[in-house]
Parts: sequence; structure tokens; C-alpha cells
Amino acid sequence: MPFSKVKWLKWINTTLSYTTSYEWNQAPPAFESLGNRIQNSQDINVTAQLNLTQLYSQIPWLKNLEKPKKAPVAPGKKGAPASATPTKPDGDGGPSFNSAIEKGKEAPKANPAKIFVGNFVSMLKNASVNYQRKSGMELPGFAFRPDYFGNNFAHLQPGLGFAFGQQNPGLRYDMAKNGALKSDTRQPNFYSQNLNENFSGNITIEPIKNFRIRLDFTRGTVDGTRSIFKYNGTNWVDEGLTQVGNYNITGWFYKTHFSKDSNNNGDHPNPVFQQFLANRYSVAQELSLHDSRVNAIVTDTITKFPLGYSKFSQDVLINSFYATYSGKNPSSSGLSAFPKIPLPNWNINYNGLTKIKAIGSVFSNINIKHAYTGRYSIREYTRNLRYDSGQTPEMGKDFTSKYQIADVTISDGFYPLIGLNVTTKNNWTMGFEYKRSRVLKLFAAQFNMTEIRNNEFQLNAGYRVTGLTLPFRRNGRWVYLPNDFRFDLTVSVIDNVTAIRKIDLNVNRYSAGMQTIRISPSITYQVNQKINLAMKYNRNVMKPKTGVGFYTALTDFGLELRYMFN
Repeated sequence: MPFSKVKWLKWINTTLSYTTSYEWNQAPPAFESLGNRIQNSQDINVTAQLNLTQLYSQIPWLKNLEKPKKAPVAPGKKGAPASATPTKPDGDGGPSFNSAIEKGKEAPKANPAKIFVGNFVSMLKNASVNYQRKSGMELPGFAFRPDYFGNNFAHLQPGLGFAFGQQNPGLRYDMAKNGALKSDTRQPNFYSQNLNENFSGNITIEPIKNFRIRLDFTRGTVDGTRSIFKYNGTNWVDEGLTQVGNYNITGWFYKTHFSKDSNNNGDHPNPVFQQFLANRYSVAQELSLHDSRVNAIVTDTITKFPLGYSKFSQDVLINSFYATYSGKNPSSSGLSAFPKIPLPNWNINYNGLTKIKAIGSVFSNINIKHAYTGRYSIREYTRNLRYDSGQTPEMGKDFTSKYQIADVTISDGFYPLIGLNVTTKNNWTMGFEYKRSRVLKLFAAQFNMTEIRNNEFQLNAGYRVTGLTLPFRRNGRWVYLPNDFRFDLTVSVIDNVTAIRKIDLNVNRYSAGMQTIRISPSITYQVNQKINLAMKYNRNVMKPKTGVGFYTALTDFGLELRYMFN
């Protein structure tokens, strides 16, 4: 897009691409009655990048934010005669002065309040959005040969729209009506239409200098329709019509992330899971309230839930699962197994502490980080052929769901929850990270949920120096190592557990789990250009959380000598 040609819009960079393909395959001569096969594809890609920093540079107040405004000196003012000739700047681009006296004065500093307000106003630095849509259609039984552009102009089939990538779900019915498809009842080939749609974006925010926040969001859909579309001797029908797909979207689940399990004689209930079960009734009411098949909310005398939505209904379970683990109130939030609006994940970094004089005198770099990622996904769903939008509710029977969903997954984690990396001016590097993650997988048809949680703490330290004096003597002199010396230490504690939770059976047992502690120091010395000497130690301790595994401790120690051959 030509935004770069407009001065005030140069900060916008947008690209749009449209790609299509068309293919016609002739039927084998022995099976000409089955018709030819035609297929097309369409690929739309839109990308927009907004460089807000470039926009701010066009606004004088923000462009000169940290530059002090020099007070003008009147030509006739005492001490600055009109005939005074300004002195030359000390270098290219430096300030000019009206006199030597003025040059000797200290330059005024920028107003800190102005800088703070300006940085806050301009904290949005850049943003980008990408939308990609890939779709394709394949249709057997086409009766004609193409003339030009893939189209048969005598019969105007399949149409220039199809030849240039148009995706029309009703095209097969229109072509059958217009006689463009062979009516052989032996037609065995599949009609298919596929759609892959992805939407993603990111935003970078810097509210104060060196404090950067990046927000990322995505939503992806894969949808496919397939059937044997043929003439059955009376009508055109779709035999074995199926619609399958998967879905994923970023979301927020941090409100329930830190909930802890209890320990009740080997059973490990979790308050969020219990809330998920309790929320099913509110979810069933909400679904019933917005279902056009229900005239009024009536309690089913058999299930004791709203008519058409029992506590074991797929729609009730999935919507209660998503609402509960998102930390939402089911009665006040819109319910859908396919949420539309992606919520951003974030990544936060701050490395401005060394700007403080007392800290900067000791450390050359300090970086603090925090990040969160959350995602909701449906691995596979299938269009339910028994679904009826006009289904009449019956006592003791659930409405047939529009989609049969195998399982839904919520995965979220802090990568890390808190992390710190520092480098000192005397060659020490130190850092630690604390990470948390969990995966929640609901199997609605089996009425159970699997929860996998992982906590990890890691500490790293290192020292690098060329020329090291050791704290002991040899022949009356301190031992001195003139070459590169390196020390590294890694300490990590990893704690993971897998819990299986049975719906309404009061089963919350751990099926797997392990705590792993690792201590690994090492010392490396470069004796010369060809010889490298290393001393390493490694200690691993594994403590199982179930009766399946055994306590294990492994220790290894070794010396390593490397010789480089030229």
C-alpha cells in the first residue's frame, strides 16, 4: 500500500497479496462418464506494521523531548550587543553561542516532568497485525472442457469466479442445477472444501525508558468439509458429509493458575476443579436462556438441570471448563466453545537499573524479566450429522451438540514468573528464573480431566577471567594462571505432577510426578592454544510423588583434557 508516499503516513507499512490457482484434470477415457476434476485455491495475506516511533519523530514536541529549549537573547540586551558575532560550535551539530561568557555557562537541562509526560504519551512504540486466509475447493464430475482462463464460455462453467479462486460453498448445487456435472450414479470421488484462517499481532509498549512490554495474540482455525456429491437417480445428494476442524486462541487463565491441591488420604482435590463442577448448573441456565429451541427455562425432573442441558452435556462441560479456568462468572460472560476475541500474552523486560549511579558502579548489566503465555485449543471437532436446530426438548435427554468435540485443552505458564540476570564489572554473571506451567485437558465424552503442572527453579552463576592468582603459594610465590579461566554453576529444582480427575466420582489421584534436583559446577582452564583442562561434577536427585517410581540419586565426577590438532 502506498502509505510511504504520504509524509504523515510513512510510519504505516501495509502489504496485501492475493494468490489463486486453478487446475482442470481430464477424466480417464475409460471412465469419461464420471467427469473431469476441477480444483482451485485462494490465498489472501494482509500485513500491517505501525512504526509509532517514526510517527512521534514528526511531532516537534516529542521529537525534541530531551533537548533543553534555549532561551533567545535579544540583540539589544546588555551583555549581548546586536553587533556580537555568535561563536562557532565546537563540532558539527553542536550549539552556537552569542558570546564567550554564554559559552562558559552550563547548558540548561531538559525538564524531567516534560520527559516523563512525553514518554508516557509516546509509550506505544510499534504494532503489527497479520491476517492470512488459505482456502481451496475440489469438485469431481465436471462435464466440460475449458476454453480460456479455465472457463467453458459456451456454458459459462465453472465461471470466472471459480477460475480466479472464488470459494462458494453452494457452487456444487448450482453446477448440478445447470447441468455442469455428470449424473453418473457410480461417482466415487470426494468433493472437498478447506479453510485455514490465522489472525495474529503484537504490540510493543515502553511506558518508561528501558521498561519494555510486548503483547502477542493469535487465533487460528482449520475447517474442512468433505462428501461424495453425486446423483442418486432422483436427486443430487451429499453422501457421508463430514465437517472437521481444529481451533486455537490465546487467552487469560492466570487467575486460577496458582490454586493448590489438597491431600486427603492420597486423593488430591483442587478448589478450581470443584468450582468447575459447581458452575455447570449456572452454565446450563445460561445456555438454555439463549437457546431458541427453549421457550422458557424448565427444570428437567430427571436430571434436575434445565431442560435440554444436563450436567453431562458436552456444551455444559466445555463452557463451564473454559469459564471457570478463565476466572469468569458464567452468568455474566458470553458462553461459547469457540471464543472470538484473542486476549494478549505478554513479555516484560526491564534493564534500566544500571542507570542509577550507585548500582551502575558495581553492575554492568541487570535484566529483569517476566512473561505469560495462555492458549485454549480444540484439537479436533466434527460436525454432528444428527444436529437439528429445531430439535424439541425432551425430559431426561440433552440437545444434540452441533459439533462433536474430542477434547479441549487449556495450557498456560509463566516463562518465567520472575527472572533476573546480572553481570558485574569484575566478570561475574549470575541469574535465576522461576517458571510455572500447566496443561488442562478435558475429555467431555469420557467425563474426566487430566492436569499436568510443572514448577522449575534454576540458578546460574559464572566467572570469566584472563589471568588468575590462586590463594596459595608455590616456591614462595602466589600461583598465577595467565590464560583463560572459567567457572560455571547450575542449580535447578524441577517439580512436576500429573493428576487425573473424574467428574462426579470424587477421584483426584496423581498418576505420575517427580521432583528432580540437579547441582552441576564446572571449572575450565585454557592451558594454551591446544590444551584445555576441565573439572566437572554433576549430582541428580529424583524423588517420585507416586508409588510407581523409586528414589534415585546419581553422582558423577570427572576430569576432561582436550588437545586440539591443527
